[in-house]
Amino acid sequence: MGGNSIPLTSILDRSKNNLDLIRLFAAIWVVWDHAFLISPEPEGYDLSAPGYVVPLFGFISGLVITNSLLNKDRPLDFLISVFCRLYIPLTMVVLVSAFVLAPCVSSLSFGEFYSQHLYDVLKYVRRNLTFRLEYGIPTVFDNNKFKLYLNGNLWCITYFFGGYLFLLSLKLIGVLRPHYKTGFFLLILAFGFLLCQKICSQVQILPAAHNIVTVFSIVFGAAICSLKYHLPCNYYLPLAALLLKLTIGRWSPEVMHICNIVFIFALAVWISHQSWFLRLRPRYNLSLGYFLMSFPVQQTLAYLFVTSPIINFVLTVLVTGALAIVSHLTIERFSYSLAAYLKLKVAKYQ
Repeated sequence: MGGNSIPLTSILDRSKNNLDLIRLFAAIWVVWDHAFLISPEPEGYDLSAPGYVVPLFGFISGLVITNSLLNKDRPLDFLISVFCRLYIPLTMVVLVSAFVLAPCVSSLSFGEFYSQHLYDVLKYVRRNLTFRLEYGIPTVFDNNKFKLYLNGNLWCITYFFGGYLFLLSLKLIGVLRPHYKTGFFLLILAFGFLLCQKICSQVQILPAAHNIVTVFSIVFGAAICSLKYHLPCNYYLPLAALLLKLTIGRWSPEVMHICNIVFIFALAVWISHQSWFLRLRPRYNLSLGYFLMSFPVQQTLAYLFVTSPIINFVLTVLVTGALAIVSHLTIERFSYSLAAYLKLKVAKYQ
């Protein structure tokens, strides 16, 4: 494929890319980074590289979701897909974590846990299912390094869902189109978020930096998708990002970090459609299951076994992989069928 001028739009069809595998790698990368946070090993032994994985998830989500919106004439179909494919698995993870896992890893007995903390359990469920973050429940993982944290991965779900609804609103008012003007508008908006965060960081008007970078990544992915008829998808894309990193990246550590993120984005898109990478396409899409379930699994393993970060990582990958397969074959497969059924029902009345 080399440097041939392949338009980005030609590889955005799911059958022509392997973005699912990249998302799976990113989900496993999250496990790797968290292993060094959760493990009780002494400070200084840290091989993690945080700050890149969630932006990669956000970028791919923005890219794929925007392409889906541009190809769909009925916004209601999009809402059905988001609800069934994302919200239903999220609901199951939150409910199982709160009502099954939490009492098992509490310092209290089952009876004491529910008699003293039933309100906290219901609060955890209610807040997380309405996208108002609640990390944990009292007495859960009391002996862990990260006490009370039942699922630390949920913080970015709010930003993902908010980003999807924002893109849908742009579609409804006619702004979201596959046009270079839309692409430039979204690029300006994406970097505008970073500029606002930089300006307001001292007075704490905006959320933490990693939250703003997540928003930037989703909008940046949408911008790139809007330019899909104008951008080539060959090695020039990561090469241009690398040159950008080598030039303006030296301005400051913050600029270098954003340049690194953009380079990872470009590299991921280019690699995703290479013939050798397409042959590695996984049978099941396990990235969502990994992302939603890996943190509770890691915390549970740290609660049961005091081990090194490497052992925690390996065990978490194996256990979460098994759970993600089960989730895909049951909950997610049901969600896909439900989405198809609801879309057919809606189509009959329109």
